[in-house]
Amino acid sequence: MKSLSDCAPSRFARLARLARFARLRSGWTVAVLIALAVLASWAPDLALPLGDSDEGRILARFGLQARNFWEMGPVESGFGARIDPYIRSEFAVQPGQTPPEAAVTYAHHPPLQIFASIAATGVLGGHPAALRVFGFAMGMATVLGMAALLRNLGAGWGAVWPAVGAMAVTGYFFVYGRMGAGFSLIVAAAAAVAWLRQRDDPPRWARVGMGVLAALTAMQSWIAMAAMGLFSLWLFARRRWEPVTRWAAAGTAAGVIITFGWILAATPVAELGEVVAGRTDTARFTLGEFLARQWDFAGRLTPVWFRAAAPVALLAGIADRRTRVPVLITLGVAAGWTFGLQQGAWVHLLWNFPWVAPVTIGLGAALDRLRKFLAGRMSWAAGVLAAAVLATTLYGAFTGPVRERHLTEPAQAGRALAEISPVPPPGRVWAAPGISTARWVSYYLEVPVWPLREEGREAVREDDLIVARADRLPDFLPEEALESARGSAGRYRALTGRALAG
Repeated sequence: MKSLSDCAPSRFARLARLARFARLRSGWTVAVLIALAVLASWAPDLALPLGDSDEGRILARFGLQARNFWEMGPVESGFGARIDPYIRSEFAVQPGQTPPEAAVTYAHHPPLQIFASIAATGVLGGHPAALRVFGFAMGMATVLGMAALLRNLGAGWGAVWPAVGAMAVTGYFFVYGRMGAGFSLIVAAAAAVAWLRQRDDPPRWARVGMGVLAALTAMQSWIAMAAMGLFSLWLFARRRWEPVTRWAAAGTAAGVIITFGWILAATPVAELGEVVAGRTDTARFTLGEFLARQWDFAGRLTPVWFRAAAPVALLAGIADRRTRVPVLITLGVAAGWTFGLQQGAWVHLLWNFPWVAPVTIGLGAALDRLRKFLAGRMSWAAGVLAAAVLATTLYGAFTGPVRERHLTEPAQAGRALAEISPVPPPGRVWAAPGISTARWVSYYLEVPVWPLREEGREAVREDDLIVARADRLPDFLPEEALESARGSAGRYRALTGRALAG
């Protein structure tokens, strides 16, 4: 018979395991609740029309590519590369020219999101909600992936929750985190590598899963491809050439091969060179002007407290040996993307979205140090204050100017065209100055859209259609034309060509 002293250690060990499991379960419960809160803030926009915004132009391209895939077939559509009937601006130099005979393709980025859009529309149908499903899912996965990364790096839940919450409530994440762009798979891959570095003998499912994740990450974006290569080196530094490292390297190589095979099959090398040259063009602005513009962009999409905490977070993340490598990798690819391709960062707000990743990791490191410094009621008070600030910020993003300016108001353009669709206009469709990259016009009307310039206005006929902004009406387009709108929503108008004809 065992004595009481023999039973006590095993009993205490079981209680300790139960306590650890309870903390783990409660920790992940809060992380899931943060992800669900973000999803709830996005849900009202699931079926929002595609319009005159970053989301509209990107999702409209995915929609055109997916539609062509299902209508033309995989081979003729270039496996999702063709964007017919949209005419890229470089093909529309002369206002009166006819559409090019050659297929118009857009294959300048890794294809994961295109393939996902093809799959989603094949199952759910070709409407905006189907194009958003993948992005919404990736946005939730980003929240959970960041939580997993910080935990695998050794941060306590008391630091993980506010750090992940700070990421999730920024205007950047509210607008762009739901598009599947940025760093969703980067943090997932980083979390997987951080976990595998700690395992002496990873099971087979973990090795295979790392290979699959590496391939998908390399196919998500250019910065994800670069980050995955660096994460493979990070894994090699600990595991050397063990099977798990080989799986990560093989998966990365597979993703790179698929990406470049798809791009080169659809895009001439000369065109790729022109794209790179255009994106690196800095002739139109000085470095000082560029930095000021990036700071202005950050001010539009991040709260003051996040910008104030960012330098401290980055320094804390680099100083902490646990988070140093992930911070340096994500910071390096984000900085390379911004400063290496400055023309893109000059034009697009989303270009700086990846900077949120290293700031969040560093914030986790800083808060973990602060959590250990604080104790008792002070720690609880800090947690309550952080929760209040995060909830208020998220509510402000949902109800304030961020959502209206970047999502709902630009979507009125798609709503104006939806009044005309699916019957295309008998003549041509033109986009007036003030509207750029109007792929959403071709998405709704299934016709080419031509840029309207003052010197080419004589090419407009009475049965043409002009898409314009009422608040940015060009001088050569009379205000009386607003009265003949065939479609109208918000500040957007679909005008008849009679305003310029004759």
